[in-house]
Amino acid sequence: MSRLHKVTFDCEVITPMFLGDSTGNKAELRVPPLKAEMRFWLRAILGGLVNQDSNKTAIIEQMIMGGIKDSSNQSNIHLRLFTKEDEVQSGDKPMLPHKSGKKSAYNNAILPESKFKVELKTFANSYKILNRKGNIVAVVSKKSMFDISLQLFELTSLIGTIGQRSNRGFGSFNIIKMNSELVGNHAIENRIKATISGLSNKLELFIRSTGIYSEFLSNFNINGGHIRVSKWPIVHSDCFKISIGNETKWDLFIESLMRNIHKELKDKKLLPKVLGGFKPRQGSTMKVSMIKAGDNVVPVFTNFICQTALKPKRKDYQNILNFPVDFHNAKVIAL
Repeated sequence: MSRLHKVTFDCEVITPMFLGDSTGNKAELRVPPLKAEMRFWLRAILGGLVNQDSNKTAIIEQMIMGGIKDSSNQSNIHLRLFTKEDEVQSGDKPMLPHKSGKKSAYNNAILPESKFKVELKTFANSYKILNRKGNIVAVVSKKSMFDISLQLFELTSLIGTIGQRSNRGFGSFNIIKMNSELVGNHAIENRIKATISGLSNKLELFIRSTGIYSEFLSNFNINGGHIRVSKWPIVHSDCFKISIGNETKWDLFIESLMRNIHKELKDKKLLPKVLGGFKPRQGSTMKVSMIKAGDNVVPVFTNFICQTALKPKRKDYQNILNFPVDFHNAKVIAL
């Protein structure tokens, strides 16, 4: 019997990835940005299961993917990324294609059609949960954590992005084997819904299997009163909306997307407090990813109704929630 659970995914870059190397001058495919995006979606799913409790979310996250501090547990899931020199191309691309000249901010990127492999693995044994005194209080299967990681990686490939400007469609990648199954928007919709549902169910079963943490599970209750936004980006029908657009060319789409967002910000239809910015530094509550469709792509919009540094209220999200439909006639998915 094998001592390891291991799966390798063949992946393809769909839109330019602005991922700097150690010098910051040349793009390089690396594990940390990919793992960070997987953490983002793990926290988003967990938040809906443990009713926005950050401490409970951190405990489950650390068991599966390890902590982010030196004193935290190591990850039970190990990621490795492999590339071949002749399968990865890089070149300069504009990070702000809706602008001209130097303002378009050309930077080195991993180019579309580049190929890479991602290996996920864990040891085929059990994981012991210890209390503060170091005593064993529960034992869980690493296989269940491994199965969660596989579905988490699949979700990341569908609606996740990595690198700079990734919230605007850059940094998309797909699992090559999955491309043949995602023919048409209906197939894309069904796969996204099934992956979110499957991941949520696997996480719930895993939390219950711990025994000691089963009480973490509770019904989601968004903040009351006039605020009614989640504490962080969370995948739940009360504070999350996902829409699928129409086939298009990725470069034309991203340029048009950025131009339209810039115009609506200028016209004050969209608000910086939900779209992100530098003062204070915060990410956008709307993410856009791309799924390959032959020579074209299908954009997928994910909108979170969540707290940001500028403390928006529910009403501040009205226009950005409508943006995918107004801009690209996107179809909203019912979760």
